Amino acid sequence: MLKVGVRVVRGPNWSWGNEDGGEGFAGILREINLTNKTAVVQWDNGNQMQCRVGCLDKYDIRLLDNAQIGINHKSVICDECNSGHIHGMRYKCMNCYDFDLCSLCYHGDKHDLSHSFKRIELPDSRGINLPPRLSFRKCELRGIFKGAEVVRGVDWEWRNQDGGQGKLGIVLDIRGWKHKSDRSTAYVQWLHGNTELYRLGHKGLCDVQFVEASSGGFYYPEHLPVLGQTEEKMEWEQILDFIEIEQVLQLESKAGKAVVVKDDESENWEREKHSTLVQLGSIESVYASKIIEHNSALSRGTTKLDLINEFSNTVCGFRNDEVKEIWEMTKRMAQLPEIPLSKDVLKTRYTKKFIEDLVENGKKFLENSFKNYMTNEINKSISQDSRIDISKVYVLVHTFVGLRFQGEYMGLQDGMIDDRPLWPMVYYCIRVGDLSTAIFCLESSHLAFQEIISILKAKMSTPNDPLIGVLEENVRFSYRSSVRNETDPFKRTVWSLLGGFDELSEVIKTADDYLWFKLNMIHVDVYNQYADLQYMILEEHGELHYDAFNKPLLYFKLLILTGQFEAAIDFLFRTENFKAEGVHIAIALHEINLLALSQDSTLPLISLDSTDPKPARHLNLTLPIKSYVSKFEQSSLNGALHYFFLLRNCTDSEDRNLFEVLVSDLAINTKEYERIFGKVQAGGVKTKGLIDQFKNVDVRVEMVAETLIKKELYEEAIDLYDAVNNMEAALSLMCLMLSKVAHLENQPNSIRSRIQQKATVLEEQLPKDGDKIIPTHLITSFIKLKGLLKFFDLYRAKHYPDALKELINLEILPLRFEELNERVKNMKYLNEDFYRVVPDVLLATMTTLLAQCDTIKKTKNIFLESVADDHLRCIWEQANCIINFAERLPRKITGYVTNRLIQMEVLMHS
Repeated sequence: MLKVGVRVVRGPNWSWGNEDGGEGFAGILREINLTNKTAVVQWDNGNQMQCRVGCLDKYDIRLLDNAQIGINHKSVICDECNSGHIHGMRYKCMNCYDFDLCSLCYHGDKHDLSHSFKRIELPDSRGINLPPRLSFRKCELRGIFKGAEVVRGVDWEWRNQDGGQGKLGIVLDIRGWKHKSDRSTAYVQWLHGNTELYRLGHKGLCDVQFVEASSGGFYYPEHLPVLGQTEEKMEWEQILDFIEIEQVLQLESKAGKAVVVKDDESENWEREKHSTLVQLGSIESVYASKIIEHNSALSRGTTKLDLINEFSNTVCGFRNDEVKEIWEMTKRMAQLPEIPLSKDVLKTRYTKKFIEDLVENGKKFLENSFKNYMTNEINKSISQDSRIDISKVYVLVHTFVGLRFQGEYMGLQDGMIDDRPLWPMVYYCIRVGDLSTAIFCLESSHLAFQEIISILKAKMSTPNDPLIGVLEENVRFSYRSSVRNETDPFKRTVWSLLGGFDELSEVIKTADDYLWFKLNMIHVDVYNQYADLQYMILEEHGELHYDAFNKPLLYFKLLILTGQFEAAIDFLFRTENFKAEGVHIAIALHEINLLALSQDSTLPLISLDSTDPKPARHLNLTLPIKSYVSKFEQSSLNGALHYFFLLRNCTDSEDRNLFEVLVSDLAINTKEYERIFGKVQAGGVKTKGLIDQFKNVDVRVEMVAETLIKKELYEEAIDLYDAVNNMEAALSLMCLMLSKVAHLENQPNSIRSRIQQKATVLEEQLPKDGDKIIPTHLITSFIKLKGLLKFFDLYRAKHYPDALKELINLEILPLRFEELNERVKNMKYLNEDFYRVVPDVLLATMTTLLAQCDTIKKTKNIFLESVADDHLRCIWEQANCIINFAERLPRKITGYVTNRLIQMEVLMHS
């Protein structure tokens, strides 16, 4: 809704301080640049600024109201305030029949806060689904509203209607403009009594600005559109289900506190944690809430969450059947024995016991799924009044077969039971996993199918009994001798299924039927039979065969139900619509040690190991988590940290803890060192950082600083060391930087000016009564280097006498031979970095002396000649002393510097 004139508030990427007046203050969209993806906003406080509406993928503003441009939903009435033709955005309740709210009523908490709504910006737009308002933060709306005190603004063209420049008026009401728009003008009464309407968004103009804002009620920031985003993108980034945020936050708040924290800072820390979940602003927030709850339980030492159950139960409220089915499959397949951390995951999963469980889990899911399908087909075909109880399998199958075979079915054999053909009844009972009902059907037929009945009873009572092999051979004998040539496809399928013949008939129609049939063919005692099925699906057939691009859920089902967790996750993560599910399935399976992970974090997402059974894969869990977190790490540090915490037990190729590595990278990328690590204030009081909520983990600030130093980001490293009160490291780095910049010209906003400011702050933090922890030579070097900043400033300003005084006070160079030995000796006790700047100090000092010498020579006739000569001799002695000092330094200076010093000394005598 990029239209000039709409009302706006700050958005998700706002980074301009309080230029808008503060969060909650309103403004008007004034200009739009579609090429640069920017817009000009006139804020109610009179400030005008350019905002991003897609520039660099940043979005600074949200749409508050579009009634100002004439948007109205004809014939739609607000069911709370009864206003006809809802003006501006319309909010439609998704829980109630034909119930709509206008924008004012929606954000004013009318109707049930636990109901979900659809936000409709334009009469012909399809709308965006919104989660319930119950768990979202509200913000007070302020600006030019009823009761505000205003003066003439930027677009004023009404002469002295206000009584003159600077005269105050009171907003009596917010109104529309001649039925063309709504809430687009302010009805103002000036102090001299005149009342008029003034533009407040009409045609993008604003005639007034406030000097005292008033309240316009409240609004839910995360429920407003982000200006510049497409409707499709907004839909993906809205939370589509109930998020129990308050419950999660209450759990978080119980976490123990490990450091001393000031009360107000503690509140800020808690508030930042609380805001994180909301700021994600996407469907993934429902997963994030469970991740945070899970990690909080770990940090408290209480029982951790079963993430698969939590995710599966949570998505039950989604209006997305595909997502539900994905988690139902994952939940079923994860019902496996626990694998000890000391065991190899892949080798364990290919043991007989695990293959039995995997096959059984896959079959059970397909059987339950088909049972649900039968139920739905029956419910669709029978009217509400005629429905019967189909909770019993026999009734369900009987009714389904009756619907499926209405009339004579060619080729069916062996008569009927209860007016239904026998073998379809038997097959569908087996298809839904109810062998006892299949036996009942066979026994009710009064025909001699003892070999089938015997094997069904054996599979029910003792499925692993070796006797089953003998019974299967009996079935195979009957199949080969007679059944194979019979016309009843259901009979052939039942015999083939129970006899272990991999011969498909026309009864096996769908991919689900096919996979179920194949799983029934698996004999765990037969070497590699299960692996062969996996190989056929993944390698021989693959994504092209199953049209995975257009049918992603089908291909995922084939992979997950055959126990190929890593390949299934890899496929989901490469499927845009299910990327979030792929990441969170990986997380959930990893937490219960069911995933085979790559040992090297630099490997691709999926990799092969020649020592593993084919077609096994290894998953690099770091990649999907990093990729997933990159979408929100800039706006949601807490969320990013919680996801990285899931890798706390993993290491990278250099054997470094991945959690520590990723936190280090996050801090460097976002520059949010204080928010992440906290800060030690004066007096040793530490304000909490977000990292403090995680217990039993060691994230070394030194690692972050070392990375910054390797990248030559010294200023940030100094700030980081300062934040965590590592004064020695901060001073050491500051000495390095001072030695590099002290001699440079001091320009505004230059690195020298920034270092000078940081040095001043550090100097104020130095202990007044000494601190034996910080080496004396380091403090001395720092103080002298900082003093050199002033020396070089005076030198460059050609205030030579003052520069020499400053140098004398610093006691670095000898200007008398009596000081020479002491100054040379003292140089040995200074920081190594100090030597970097010594040549520049020597040259600057000698230049200063030369300049003074030239001045004396030029003005010699003014003074007594003897006095001038004495001054010159004193300068010559100082110059000679400096040259001697340079020759005796512990670290030799370059020949160029030595030659320059000697040349200047010679010039003094010329």
